Amino acid sequence: MQASIRKNYLYNLGYQILQMVMPLITAPYIARVLGSEGMGIYSYTHSVAYYFLIAGMLGVNTYGNRSIARVRDSQEVLNKEFSSIFQLQVFTCLLSIIVYVTYVSIVPLEYKWIYFIQLIYILSAVFDINWLFFGLEEFKITVLRKTIIKLATAAAVFLFVRTKSDLWIYTIIMAGGYFLGQCYLWFSIRKYVRYVRQPMRETFKHWKPMVILFAPTIATSVYRVMDKIMIGLLSSYEDVGLYEAADKIVIVCLGVVSAWGMVMLPRISNLFATGKLDQCKKYYVDSIELITFITSAMCFGLAVIANNFIPLFYGKGFDQSIDILKWLAISVLFIGISNTTRNQILIPMSREKGYLLSVTIGAVVNFFINLFLIQQIGVLGAVVGTICTEFVVAAIQVFWIRKSIPVGRTLLKTVPPMVIGLGMYEVVTWITEYIACSVVWTIALKVTIGALFFMVVTALYFKLTKRSVTQMVQSFK
Repeated sequence: MQASIRKNYLYNLGYQILQMVMPLITAPYIARVLGSEGMGIYSYTHSVAYYFLIAGMLGVNTYGNRSIARVRDSQEVLNKEFSSIFQLQVFTCLLSIIVYVTYVSIVPLEYKWIYFIQLIYILSAVFDINWLFFGLEEFKITVLRKTIIKLATAAAVFLFVRTKSDLWIYTIIMAGGYFLGQCYLWFSIRKYVRYVRQPMRETFKHWKPMVILFAPTIATSVYRVMDKIMIGLLSSYEDVGLYEAADKIVIVCLGVVSAWGMVMLPRISNLFATGKLDQCKKYYVDSIELITFITSAMCFGLAVIANNFIPLFYGKGFDQSIDILKWLAISVLFIGISNTTRNQILIPMSREKGYLLSVTIGAVVNFFINLFLIQQIGVLGAVVGTICTEFVVAAIQVFWIRKSIPVGRTLLKTVPPMVIGLGMYEVVTWITEYIACSVVWTIALKVTIGALFFMVVTALYFKLTKRSVTQMVQSFK
């Protein structure tokens, strides 16, 4: 029997909490050992390798998740679907690896040895079958695997990365950890599915729908990864490190949002396949409101602690990351809306055209804003580009589903959480301005006051609207 949405979300949330805690331990250490330039070199080479990895995966994570969720009630069909998708994945991944090795060997690149080490990261795509377990809604297994690997990777960083010259060791640890994480899942596969060799026609029937979902992935990566590449080309590796420092914190917080989308995508896909459209729509409307409360708390929470948190977290040389984090946090609000719309409407219901259009326009907007502003105002230009892009993507996706969902009524529910979040920011800033204490105690005080304010005002809001937070959460069975 499949686990409930709440249970699966708690598994994923538990891992995201680990994701939030581990950087508190490892990132400051790496920042001090490798410096902003070392972090920038790793981030830049990793970003390049990432393109080859997603090219090899060819949209299989999303497509495979949806496909498995739709056929999981029949074991025979499930075996065939998994086998044919996996065969195509192996083919495209090996092709991508060949192109990457050729590129690194021929093109005169600085830090070539780091690029070659990143090959381990790309190779992991061959063994990545997360999509199978996501489609089956077996999140406990993937969370356990990620937790073990995350802890082992962190321990290895402290043990073996000691000086700036250990950048190559750090790269091996990060890429190797990711590789082992993908291989780990294969020990559990026999319980759920059996590989049955499929003819070529069955394998390549997935090509077109996977490419359709791959196109948005590429477009999305332009404004999620290309930022760092463009900063490196138009500014400096140091600025890449400053941007990476702030972006890393935002990405960790976004894990809470992506965990929800990850859990809801297979459930909505299965409901849609069985014709339960009204339930799909109800889940979407409730999810938008719930996610906006979460993202508002994170957005304004990050902004209010940035002044104290960045110097404590990263040490000297990262002061510019304070402003980057404050502004970059705004994008969290728009990402919450677009992530929910994408994973609960567009992808499960095979409406990829709206998804593709939104991220393609977003990528174009991001590219030109970066091209113009990075040269004018440096790394903050990339921040402006990211905020504008995430707004455009969310707006287009919501506009695309306007005939299926009561968009006006749904978006109206996002206003109160944002107002409460802004109020939290103002109150916390005003109160702590008159209190002098150490950095650690200042952060703790801001978090405590902010959390109390947000929870109390949220409770009052639900009481005034005669609704129950508990009932809304319990609706996600």
